[in-house]
This record gives sequence, structure tokens and C-alpha cells, in this order.
Amino acid sequence: MDDGAPAAAHVAAATAVLDRGHGKPTVSVDAKVEKVDSYRAFLEVLIEINSDLSVINGNRAPANEMQRSL
Repeated sequence: MDDGAPAAAHVAAATAVLDRGHGKPTVSVDAKVEKVDSYRAFLEVLIEINSDLSVINGNRAPANEMQRSL
């Protein structure tokens, strides 16, 4: 052991040896996983874009009718 090394270096070396010998402790992850229908989400975005473009062009968009059919 190098007595001239700082204490932090000794701690880091000891931690590395313990991790190698015993493995790192397990880490639990709390996650919420949801299933997303990507086709439906994409279609909803297209309907919204179509509605926005229709308003800009002065046309009335049939977005509500299309939305109800989803």
C-alpha cells in the first residue's frame, strides 16, 4: 500500500477491490411502464395537424368526425 497516497485514493481502491470480489450491490428501479398504441398516437397527431392546417387555410376541418371514429 502506498502510504503517501491520499485517503480518498485508499477508499476508492478498497471499494474497487470489494466490488470486484463481491459484486456491486443491486439497484432497484421503480418505473411505470405503459403500452402505447403508436399507430393511434400517430393518427391523432395527423388529425391535429390537418385541423390546424385547415384553420390556417380558412377551411373547416372535419377533425371532430374523424376523432369520433377512432
